[in-house]
Amino acid sequence: MRRAMFLALLAFAISTAPVLAQNRPGHPANPTHVGKKAGNKIKVPSKDSDHAAIQIAAKACRSAEKAMRAALPIYDGHRHRAMEITKLAIQELRAAYNWRPGLPAPTESAQAMLKRITNVKEFNRNRYSPQQIAKSDEMMRQGLVQLRAALADLGKVTQPFGGYVREASQLIDLAISEATQALQVSAPKP
Repeated sequence: MRRAMFLALLAFAISTAPVLAQNRPGHPANPTHVGKKAGNKIKVPSKDSDHAAIQIAAKACRSAEKAMRAALPIYDGHRHRAMEITKLAIQELRAAYNWRPGLPAPTESAQAMLKRITNVKEFNRNRYSPQQIAKSDEMMRQGLVQLRAALADLGKVTQPFGGYVREASQLIDLAISEATQALQVSAPKP
C-alpha cells in the first residue's frame, strides 16, 4: 500500500515538475506551452493569416453597419437593405471563422438569405436640414469605405472555408451596391 502511494506521488511529482520549474529562474519553460508568457497566463499565437483576414473583415463589416445605422433613414430603403445584408455577411464570416474540415457547408445561398430582408418605409428628406443630410451622407460614405475594406480583406483569404467566404464576399458586394445606390439617391439632382 505504501509503495503504491509512493509510486503515485512520485509519478505526480515527475509530471508536474516542468510546469513548476518554468516559473523559477534558470529552469527551462515547459516545451508543451506555445506562445509568449504574459504574467501568469500563456498567450497562444493568433491563428493563421486566413483566420486573421476573416476577423478583420468581420470587424470592418461591424463598423460599416454601425456607421450606416447612424445615418438618417432617407435613402429609399437602400440604407436599410445595406445594413441587413451586412448583418448577413457578418453571420457568414462568423461561420467561416468557426468552420473546420468535415463540418457541413452552408445550406442557404446568399440570394436565398436576401429574400428574407423586408423593405421598410423611410422618411422624406424634407424633414431634415441640409447639415443633417450632409452628416448622414458622410456616415454612409464611412460605411461604404469599411465595406470595401472588408471585401479587400476577404480577397486575401486563400481557403474556401466551406463556401462561407464566397457567400460573405457576395453579400458584402451586394451591401456595397446598396450603399452606393443610397448615396446616389442623396446626390443633388441637376
